[in-house]
Amino acid sequence: MSGAEARRVLVVSGGPQLVEAARREWPNGQVRTCDSPSRRRLVRVIESFDPDVVVDGSPGEQRAVSWLQRRRGFTVPVVRFQPGDERAPAVADGVRPRGTWPVRREDLLFVSTDAANVAQQLGAVVAVGPLTDGRSLTAEQVRGVLGERIHQTVTLRRRFVDHGRFRRPGWTVVDKVELTDHVDEVVVSDDAAAARAVDAFWSERMDHDRPPWRMLVVRGLPGGVALVAMRVHHALADGLSAIGTLERLLDLGEPTRAGTASERPPARRPSVRLVARGLWHYAISGFAPPSRLNGRLESLERTVATASVPTARLRATAAGLGTRTSTLVVTAVTEALSRVSAGSGADHIRLMVPVSLRSIAEARTYGNWTATLTADVPITPMSPADRLRAVDEALAASGASGQPAGAAFALRALGFLPPPLHRVVSRVAYSSRFFNAVVSYVPGARERRLFAGASILAVYPVLGLAAGVRLAIGVMPWADTTGVCVLADRALAADAHAVADGVRAALDEYAALAYSRAEGGARREAG
Repeated sequence: MSGAEARRVLVVSGGPQLVEAARREWPNGQVRTCDSPSRRRLVRVIESFDPDVVVDGSPGEQRAVSWLQRRRGFTVPVVRFQPGDERAPAVADGVRPRGTWPVRREDLLFVSTDAANVAQQLGAVVAVGPLTDGRSLTAEQVRGVLGERIHQTVTLRRRFVDHGRFRRPGWTVVDKVELTDHVDEVVVSDDAAAARAVDAFWSERMDHDRPPWRMLVVRGLPGGVALVAMRVHHALADGLSAIGTLERLLDLGEPTRAGTASERPPARRPSVRLVARGLWHYAISGFAPPSRLNGRLESLERTVATASVPTARLRATAAGLGTRTSTLVVTAVTEALSRVSAGSGADHIRLMVPVSLRSIAEARTYGNWTATLTADVPITPMSPADRLRAVDEALAASGASGQPAGAAFALRALGFLPPPLHRVVSRVAYSSRFFNAVVSYVPGARERRLFAGASILAVYPVLGLAAGVRLAIGVMPWADTTGVCVLADRALAADAHAVADGVRAALDEYAALAYSRAEGGARREAG
């Protein structure tokens, strides 16, 4: 195994000598240590770190890893050698996985709620510039990058294993992925044709007989620009995990060594009182109000609408208004939704807002690690300042009520139900009965990245829908451009474009408000 074949290396109970040996063998990889773990603890570390290779030097820990291989279908390469051994490490053999890696209980919701008219999938539409020779990126070049790196991206090699109606499904990791089955290409003549191609891509269902992810390269746009649409099954990743997976396929131009990270203790668990308060808040919050944004999704046909704003202006606006960037984004979305809801008679809607539960520095690339909070926000006409204040208060109240802690507890507890009951409860809970729309602010990269030699211009995060929830809005800053993306049921196609444009217009209004306040402050100081 060469040093270029792993970016994430997990050293199990090896001590400093083994860590240094791993760093020599994989100089460009991120090495993480996990000392004397139990089987359960090792499972948690593997799920959070998603290693490309595991190194173990202790006979006791070799038995723990071997158990995972035999009983849990763990197929990541395992390297075994003793500290001080100068020979190059070799992949251990002789262990044939017989089991499967169970789908995490927190991820089961998106297996149970996958339905004929609701495909639980999310991802991104990535705009990339031309290559150095001026030509646009092609699917063949994307497959070339994937072919070099997919062995170090375990997430993209996981495949569903169906254990029947009464058993929890699992994952197996395949050795070879036929990239021609996963990466397609379409050549278009204009922006309208590109939009139709992206809509059609997001209107398809995943094939569970293969790893549940797909890519589409759309080229033929002016200036050598191409679009790379990527979607994954929601049970495989949440928004941040999907972006983390994408980042493992990107370049910074010059390879950098990520260094060594010891196992970090998990964030302090929320108190029983906080969890109970969060559960109680959900219990008494009742149903979501009626909204024209909700209704039965008749098919898988979807519309993707995008807009963009300068990242520097977005952050400067939030700072000028004395609020968080995420709060400003949710407020701008609320303003846009109020405009498309005008005349409906509704005075508020309930937004579901994902909240990250990540407790380690490394970005996770597999599984769902987010909780949610719901906020009832006003959609009646009001001034920008009043709307910002109202949304800020609603988000703060939901967070203080313990909603994220309660939601995380409920999601995991739900995973202990028998699968048939889990499907029934999940489909009731994850629906328009309890929220009207999904809004997420996803932190992105601060510097430009390269994908197959092409510079990434913007990333538009595409969220998933739920039963009766026909609109989801994602916002992500990437370098100097922040992408706004609206996924909608085809019945709300016009609203999707109106909301995307409305978010951009609302952010312009808040930028003007921040500028006006700054100017007023400067005049007062001058006077």
